[in-house]
Amino acid sequence: MDKSLIIYTLIGVAFFIVVTRFVGDLQKNDNLDPASYDVNAKYNKFMTRDSVGQNILDVADELPQMQIAAWQHTTLKEEYIELFPDFDTMRIFIDERVRGDYLVSRLKKQLNNIEDKFYSGAIGADEAKWMLKKLQ
Repeated sequence: MDKSLIIYTLIGVAFFIVVTRFVGDLQKNDNLDPASYDVNAKYNKFMTRDSVGQNILDVADELPQMQIAAWQHTTLKEEYIELFPDFDTMRIFIDERVRGDYLVSRLKKQLNNIEDKFYSGAIGADEAKWMLKKLQ
């Protein structure tokens, strides 16, 4: 009886050690940075859904600097860049999913500029995507 109690105790202690180390490793690998969370939370207030259920960025009543900053921190930016090189679909994306006169005009101006350079051969696909990511 004493041997079985000792064996069960050792198995329990070993299990406890394995579980605590595993959980400790998970916590170390968790890369949640409170500063980045605050930045994203600041811009999440501009994300809404339209009648079809698509996410839209609504920065219509904000200052131009805030419109640009919200665009830089939104997930819509990545969806927009994935549409490259279908420039017509990218224009439709801007019209349907972005609200804010200043931001819409900047995006369209940038898109027209990149489209002209891309089709003339002045820039390649990688450079065009890089330019799309940089809206200032």
